[in-house]
Amino acid sequence: MDSGPAEALLAAGATRVQVSAMPCCPSCSPRLGSLALYRLEQNVRSSLVLGFVGAGASLPAAQRHEEFQYRRGEHAALVLFALITVFELGSARVRAALR
Repeated sequence: MDSGPAEALLAAGATRVQVSAMPCCPSCSPRLGSLALYRLEQNVRSSLVLGFVGAGASLPAAQRHEEFQYRRGEHAALVLFALITVFELGSARVRAALR
């Protein structure tokens, strides 16, 4: 973080709370937003994968394989891949806009 705005606020007579809040927010908010979006990506990716392998209420991939339902398992894997890809591309655009 650049210390110039904080020094300018101190010279103008701002309180410590104003000095700590005002110059920090504009310079740190893109990074905080990007970090929050990254964590959201990780959570969505993990939940999709856990749901696919059977941690949720859906039919697990291993059980589809045992029941010889290869097409249903293949479609589920393709949908999973498409969802993750779309979410990653969308979040990359949002992160680029935050810069």
